[in-house]
Amino acid sequence: MFLNGTLDEEIYMKVPGSSDTSSDEVWQLKKSLYSLKQVLHVWNKLLDSTLKKLGFDRCDKDTCVYLHQSKKGFIILAVHMDNTLIVSNLNSQLTEMKQALGQHFKVKDLGEVKYLLGIKVTCDRKSGCIELLQRTYINQLLKHFSLQDAKPATTPLLSGTCLTQDNSLTTDEEKLDMANVLYTHLVGALMYTAIGSQPNITFAVGALSHFLSNPGRHH
Repeated sequence: MFLNGTLDEEIYMKVPGSSDTSSDEVWQLKKSLYSLKQVLHVWNKLLDSTLKKLGFDRCDKDTCVYLHQSKKGFIILAVHMDNTLIVSNLNSQLTEMKQALGQHFKVKDLGEVKYLLGIKVTCDRKSGCIELLQRTYINQLLKHFSLQDAKPATTPLLSGTCLTQDNSLTTDEEKLDMANVLYTHLVGALMYTAIGSQPNITFAVGALSHFLSNPGRHH
């Protein structure tokens, strides 16, 4: 999808080493490439203009979400980079919109959503329920941080736990001890988990996030 973006400025690149042309030459890009800093901007600009031509309105509160309303019903389209989730109350509208998008972009229909951004989605149409699970994502986090054998706790933040700036790093020895601890990485991953499917850890993650700039071993 990113290769569809049209550049607003002249950009040149060095000739790839595998090319037979002279190394002194440069090539002018006609379309964006994945390695360009502008790639996300030009792709978003193209997608936004195309969706608006198809009758979508962009959500003011979440600019990655678009809404198409008609007498037939509605279509909600959520975008994450070059992945798109489409929801509608009518299958016929859904099919028509997929075909319309296919006229503008080379798209691949993956069918009913099963996994989305690390979240397992299970739809029970009889009961009208949607279940969101991040078990696989959480297990990957545990393994990545070598916590797969850790003992479970009764609460996300044990009663009596006190987190303050006094526990932050002050000496060179403490800084060396924490040099290889991916604290911000872990807290960011936990934030995503809290938003996706585990709101019960929100308070604990919020407490840990206060010390992102200078976490200590206690944190």
